[in-house]
Amino acid sequence: MNWNNLELPDNPYYQDDAVVIYHADCREILPELPKVDLVLTDPPYNAGIKYSELQKDNRDDYWEWLCDRVAPCMNISEAVIIKHTSRKIREFQKIWDSQILIWIKPFSSGFPFNGLMLHWEPLHILKGKALKPIKDYIVVSSGNSNREHYTGHPAQFPELLALPIISAFTETSAIILDPFLGSGTTAYCAKKLNRKCIGIEIEEKYCEIAAKRCCQSVMNFDTLERRR
Repeated sequence: MNWNNLELPDNPYYQDDAVVIYHADCREILPELPKVDLVLTDPPYNAGIKYSELQKDNRDDYWEWLCDRVAPCMNISEAVIIKHTSRKIREFQKIWDSQILIWIKPFSSGFPFNGLMLHWEPLHILKGKALKPIKDYIVVSSGNSNREHYTGHPAQFPELLALPIISAFTETSAIILDPFLGSGTTAYCAKKLNRKCIGIEIEEKYCEIAAKRCCQSVMNFDTLERRR
């Protein structure tokens, strides 16, 4: 498929002039992708969250599973940023040496760990650097606490967290990749900032939510053509 002079895999779930979404395991799509400017993603944390009736995030081989998906991202992108949980920061950094951008969640209930109620999460910068100044912390409420933009995803990536990161780490017309697209925040924000985004999501119901968010900014969802 030729998408604005980029050679991409055929049969996307959704496509417009700025966003293309694939309903697939990202391992199937990543080897076929061209070089991108930024990977910004929020993978499952292996914390037992139920993303659907068929899929629960609870794996014995979690770090091997995540490595299999991060490795190809490192090969095709100039910058790689992965949001993860503060509870597993030591385990994460045993595998990837990273700089950290802190997300402070002022109105969250906090996650208990070693007696502390954690109100922050790290965004690990595995590769690349900001192209313009950005603070090492961002104060934003969680995506699930903003009822106006809440999509029903159990761990929604906040728009106000994605926007400054995309803006700082890419130029206009850059290509951004999210291999764990979820409800589509990365794609929606990339499009809003005049970037392009390739999104991959294994759960079809989240592909539909992401596609709806992206197309609503330009047309009514009733006109959306989906390829299954």
